[in-house]
Amino acid sequence: MKKNKVAKQFLKEFSEVPFVSFACQKVGVSRNTIYKWRREDPDFKREMDRAERAGTESITDVAQSKLLMHVARGMPWAIQFLLRNRHKNYAYPRVQGFEDDLTEKKKITGFRVTIVKPEDKQSPIKNDDSEKPNDLSTNINQDRSTSP
Repeated sequence: MKKNKVAKQFLKEFSEVPFVSFACQKVGVSRNTIYKWRREDPDFKREMDRAERAGTESITDVAQSKLLMHVARGMPWAIQFLLRNRHKNYAYPRVQGFEDDLTEKKKITGFRVTIVKPEDKQSPIKNDDSEKPNDLSTNINQDRSTSP
C-alpha cells in the first residue's frame, strides 16, 4: 500500500481511539513506521497531533457518559469521584502549580526524607535501634565483607 493511503487510514483510526498500537494494528502498519513518518514528515506530525486531540476528546466523552450513568444509578464511588473533581466544596486541597510541575521537564537534584517517630508509647511499631547500625555505609561494608 502507498504511504499516503496507509497514513490516511492510520490517522482516521487514531482520531477515533488515540492509541498508536491500536491504530497500527487496525491498519496493519508498525509503530516504528508511524514514528519514522512522524519524525520525517512535519505535515504528518501535525495531522497526527490533531487526530490525537480529536481521539482524546472522543474517549473522554465516552468515559464521562459512563461516569454519569453510574452516578444516575446511585453508585457511591462515582458520586464521590464526580463531586471531588467537579465541585470546589468537595475537592481535595490541591497544591498550586502541581500540574505545572508535572508537565515541565525538571531534573530532580535531591530529596529529603523525614522519619517521624510515634509519640504514643503503645504504638505497634517496634523501634529497636540497638540491633541496627545507624549508618548505611556500615551495612554496605558488612555486606561486602561477606561476599566472595
